Amino acid sequence: MLISAHIPKTASTNFCNFLLTAFRKRLSTHYFTYPVSWFRINRKIPVVSNLQLHGSFEHPKMRSRMGDRRRIDFLIAGTQKGGTTALDAYLRNHPEICMASRKEAHFFDDDRYFQHKQTCYHEYHSLFKPKRTHRILGEATPIYMYWKSAPARIWEYNPRMKIIIILRNPIQRAYSHWYMEHGRSNDSLCFRDALQAESQRCMEAYPYQHRIYSYTDRGFYLEQLKRIWTYFPKHQTLILMNEDLKTHPQDTLHKVCNFLGVNCFRSVVPKNVFSASYVSTMTSKEREYLINVFDAEIRNLEQVLGLDCHNWLPNRTKPTIGAKKALPLNLN
Repeated sequence: MLISAHIPKTASTNFCNFLLTAFRKRLSTHYFTYPVSWFRINRKIPVVSNLQLHGSFEHPKMRSRMGDRRRIDFLIAGTQKGGTTALDAYLRNHPEICMASRKEAHFFDDDRYFQHKQTCYHEYHSLFKPKRTHRILGEATPIYMYWKSAPARIWEYNPRMKIIIILRNPIQRAYSHWYMEHGRSNDSLCFRDALQAESQRCMEAYPYQHRIYSYTDRGFYLEQLKRIWTYFPKHQTLILMNEDLKTHPQDTLHKVCNFLGVNCFRSVVPKNVFSASYVSTMTSKEREYLINVFDAEIRNLEQVLGLDCHNWLPNRTKPTIGAKKALPLNLN
């Protein structure tokens, strides 16, 4: 909620004193607005657009600690197994960006923090230790994109949040997801059986999404993006391709820096973070099944986002209209 406090528009008004007074009175607001005309009157303060106590506020006393009124500026919100760990690692080397002390803060997908009318962000903010050179703060939790209640919670926290999404071929993503969970002993089923049982097993988490067994469900990106765009304008989201981050990291990071409003990297050393070498691969029948599941979704993504996803669907067949979730599985 945006609350503007009344401030006398005289040259003698001390802006710093106003801020200190506002803090002492514990104004219940995330932002303080101040008219541009006042800054033109008081030459001691440079002319800027409506100054907000938000985002990259650079007062030295504010940089020394993370208070509950400071807001995180951006999120890497998805997709899981899409390259979020690599992007997180790149941005940790940027001198103007403060990333959370750990990847995957899992704040906005955790109901424990949202059980009361007044949400306390102290624990979330404790993950950030900004230095004097840091202009913006961000974190990477790829389930935010998939978690249905996350966009609303993020908007309530910071309606100006910038959201970065990395998309990966959902066919490859599904197998990579299962391979990770199988390797962690979270799923004892083979990939074929896991696909066949996904719908039924995901019902175990109803009314929430299943954090482990959602191998194909997470691959329906448009539904997740539209949920985000319900709360945030499209210009506050940046959609990247996993392939571009891998093969053209310099150009991709240039887009990220421009989006975040920080200086671009002078040079980028390509990173290969957690890139798995699979002991086993998908069978041809498993792949054909997933192509059938995601064909329509991928084509719609191309139309809505203007992306070229031809590599995601080799030997394209006629899309299954309305294909989603569980199709009859014939892998025998």
